[in-house]
Amino acid sequence: MSGFQLGENDRRHIVSELENSYFAFDKLHHVDSAFLPSRREIHELVEMLFGLIYPGFFGRQDLTAANVVQYLDHRIADVASQLHEQIVHCFDCRRDNGRE
Repeated sequence: MSGFQLGENDRRHIVSELENSYFAFDKLHHVDSAFLPSRREIHELVEMLFGLIYPGFFGRQDLTAANVVQYLDHRIADVASQLHEQIVHCFDCRRDNGRE
């Protein structure tokens, strides 16, 4: 670890600039809002996709040749629905900030 230390005035300036950037567009931050995609839901989507790509290894462990098609059908519908919801959040954010 080096002996470099950022001066207090520099830190205050950086903090101030970061804070200003957070609030430059009301919907481009997660402070007091929920307009950007949900981190939790994106993680869930990734896990669901792994379950589609590697059925039996991720997600449900009790898949059989008799139930895998039904599992995949339901899982694809769930992924599509959640993904659509998260994409809508992105477009709503862009539209409300004049970026159509």
